[in-house]
Amino acid sequence: MEPIEGELALIPLTLDDIDDGMALVTEAGWNQTPADWRFMLTAGRGMGLRGDAGRVVATSIVLPYRPRVGWIGMVLVAGGYRKRGIATRLLRAAIEHCRRQQLTPMLDATPAGREVYRRLSFAGGETIERWRGAGAGAGEPAGPVDVDLAARMDRDAFGADRRNLLADLAMRAGAPLFQRHGSVLLGRRGRTATQLGPLLSHDEAAALALCERAVGAIAGPLLIDVPVREEALRGLLASRGFGVERSFTRMSLGIAAPMGEAMRAIAGPELG
Repeated sequence: MEPIEGELALIPLTLDDIDDGMALVTEAGWNQTPADWRFMLTAGRGMGLRGDAGRVVATSIVLPYRPRVGWIGMVLVAGGYRKRGIATRLLRAAIEHCRRQQLTPMLDATPAGREVYRRLSFAGGETIERWRGAGAGAGEPAGPVDVDLAARMDRDAFGADRRNLLADLAMRAGAPLFQRHGSVLLGRRGRTATQLGPLLSHDEAAALALCERAVGAIAGPLLIDVPVREEALRGLLASRGFGVERSFTRMSLGIAAPMGEAMRAIAGPELG
């Protein structure tokens, strides 16, 4: 895809671009860390644009979750470069990459982005709420978790193989990891808050117990992204002083498997 005159050229992102990516994350008030960028750029395909000063001013990433999902995330544009159609260019390039790889493009859309994606023929699915609160900080030790168990449950619930993601989360230093009676909760330390998820459980009571355990153990700000169908989990979070910060709509360009009932909380909109 050749740029027209005056356009910035699309470039592949590398691990050398993480600092520029973090500058965009900070400007947007997002929660990702260098460890998140490292996983996404290693496991997926990042594209961006470099501004006149030589720094990356816009990004997008496609994570290939085989056999059929191309997860699109990290669509970020620096403030001085917005309103130029850059986000749409990055999105179209991501869609084109998914099609070449025979992957179904999927993403979690904010309310503002939902109409943009619909114009590109994305169809909406489940609504997911981001809940923010604070942990009690009792300091109960976390982990380890059975990554093989988590990967099997996640594949059934998400509809694709994400063992590489779950293994990465489980290996991170200080990661919040909890397991109980065949249910698993993973998480990661974020830039501004600890992100909980995915929470994988076929049993609602076990899922609630794991979430309550994590909220009691972890100190400081917490985020968890919960499908609105999970009424009991949402009720638990509300009772612990959490509130809804924003919502997302899971969208796909083509036929995608619905989220399985074992997915009580997702890994995050950038990861699926």
